[in-house]
Amino acid sequence: MTEKQALFTYRLKQAEETLSDVEKMLQENLSPTSIINRSYSG
Repeated sequence: MTEKQALFTYRLKQAEETLSDVEKMLQENLSPTSIINRSYSG
């Protein structure tokens, strides 16, 4: 695996984890502002 492929895989995994977290937050009825703030601080 090249360095570029490894970086792509890493970033894709991060994005998938973030989407999963957002889905959980939406199910718990957190505000959109709270969700966005958490995505920036992660």
